[in-house]
This record gives sequence, structure tokens and C-alpha cells, in this order.
Amino acid sequence: MNNINILINEFFKTNLGYNYLLKLISLNMPYLKINEANLKNLKLEEMEYEYFIKTGFVGEYVANKNLIKLLIVQDISKQDLIETFIHEFIHLLTSEYKDDMLFQGFNMIKDGNNSFFLGINEGITQMIAEIILNKKESDAYPFETNIARKLALIIGTEKLIELYSKHDHKGLMDEIKKIDKSFDVRELIIKVYYLHLSLRGFLIPDILGIGTQIEQSLISLSEKAGIDNTEEFKELIIDGNKALEMAHLVPNDKIVEFLYSDEDRKRKGDRK
Repeated sequence: MNNINILINEFFKTNLGYNYLLKLISLNMPYLKINEANLKNLKLEEMEYEYFIKTGFVGEYVANKNLIKLLIVQDISKQDLIETFIHEFIHLLTSEYKDDMLFQGFNMIKDGNNSFFLGINEGITQMIAEIILNKKESDAYPFETNIARKLALIIGTEKLIELYSKHDHKGLMDEIKKIDKSFDVRELIIKVYYLHLSLRGFLIPDILGIGTQIEQSLISLSEKAGIDNTEEFKELIIDGNKALEMAHLVPNDKIVEFLYSDEDRKRKGDRK
């Protein structure tokens, strides 16, 4: 952990290392439930470049090894490296095993398979990282994060983060149902999951227009909550076409088929 602690100390002008992040969370997000057991024997490892090419990941938390892996190359700035570490650090703090299931925020992982909550979970995780860094947006999961920020405006940031850190799926549904009893929470979660997969470059049937569908459902929910006219909410608009462009540019050797034709791929510059 020494290298990342040095980086954190330089970036935040402190001498506390990652404990400084814990202090920030404690002061600014006391409602974020932390699994302190994961802070013991935390390991940090440099990610192999080949693994990045294979997955598109620049950071990863490996729960069964309590290990954070980071891509460290010359092109990555200190800002991006810190942001990636914080994102994975939040995953670490909100992960716990229950029997043979890993609960990570809202997401549930079994035998390496993620639940439908993966998409919204990454958005909330990145939202928390950006709150810690006092940033409005970044290149990491921008669409999932915008969705998370909208949901936070609708049900409350404190409530959303608290439920996320407690893996409280029922609590999330209850909060939304308080606003609109007819709102289909499961449909929203699944659509965000499919959008997330499309951004990873996977071919998802009927993906066209899914960003607009998510947008409209959240606008409807915001109207029921009485916040539809806030400028902050309007700023978080999802651009479905841009999402598909980003999906096209994700490097991933597991991609079966891109959402574009071979001709489009050549024109746009395929990074597959």
C-alpha cells in the first residue's frame, strides 16, 4: 500500500494515506456503512496491460483476495489513478460475503456472475467517488453515474448511499414506491444493467432507445417527487447516441458482435 499512500498524501496534502479517505467518508458520509474487516490485510497490485486490453478495466477489486488491482501506465494521470483507486476502495468498503454470495453495494455476485444491479451499482460507486473528490463528472461510467445522481436527487443522496452500503434492495424499492406505487423498479434496474453492458461493448437485443426509456421513467418519477423543474436534474441528461458511440470504443476480446457494421467500424476506428 505504500505507493498508493504516497500518491494519496501528495494529492490531498496529508500524511494519513488511505486513512485520509476514511476520514473524509466519516465526516461527509457517516451514513455509508463500512465493512472494516476488509481494511485488514488489504493488498494492492499493478494490473497487467494484457488484462486491461482483455477486459477494458483500469481498476478492479478482487474480493476473495481482498486485492485492488490498478493499471499504472505513463498515460494515466495521478488524478485518474486516485479516482480509480477511490472507486475500487468504495467497492472494498461495501463488500461482504453472506454464505456463498458476495454482496457489493446493491450488486450480488455468485460464481463470478453479477446480478442485474451491476449497472446501477457502478453508477452509485462512481457517484460516491466523485463526491469524495468534489467532482461533478468524469469519464468513468458517465451514464450510469448520471442515472445514480438522478436517483439520488429523487430519493435523497444520503438515503440512496445508506441503502447501497447496507445492500438493502427492499429499502430502495420501498423508497421509490413511496413516490410512485406503480413505478416498475425492477424494469429500471434491468434497463440500466443492459445499458451498462452495451457500454462494455456487448450486443444487447433491442438496445436502441434504452437510454431514452430510462430517461423518461426517471423524469416521470421526478415529477411525482415534485423536482422535475430543477436545473440540477436537467443537467443529467443521457445521450443515447453518445452511449452507443462509447460502447463501440470499449476494448474487450469477449465481444461477440459490435452494435455497428464493419463499414462503420472502419470509419470510426475500431479499438477491438
